[in-house]
Amino acid sequence: MRRFAWKARFAVAAARTKPVLDRVSNLSLILLVLLITAANINNVLAVFGTRGILAGLLFIAVGFGIGWLLGGPGMDTRRVLALGTAQRNIAAALVVGSQSFSDPKVVVMVVVVAIVGLLVLMPLSRLLAKRG
Repeated sequence: MRRFAWKARFAVAAARTKPVLDRVSNLSLILLVLLITAANINNVLAVFGTRGILAGLLFIAVGFGIGWLLGGPGMDTRRVLALGTAQRNIAAALVVGSQSFSDPKVVVMVVVVAIVGLLVLMPLSRLLAKRG
């Protein structure tokens, strides 16, 4: 019986702290992306003029298409899976990119693809919501 009371108390504490920690997490990720961009501004600017942004757009489009095709018959599920597949986990990609590669251009490219993804997928999600 004690065990269930312990779980119930943690459930209440988790429900209370979740909104605050969600906000802290989102703000931390935004701050991290801004700081990485500022620290590597020369590398970020070097991406313009290469085909890096085009590669990011292609990566996002392919992810969206795969999610759409594998989303099943339900239109709502299809939309959610397409958007979720196109928008990759930025935090996980930053960890892998920074820990596995010594070249800062890898992390910069992850940030560039994340920014391009947000710029493309936010309006697209609004468009899909209006159609729904």
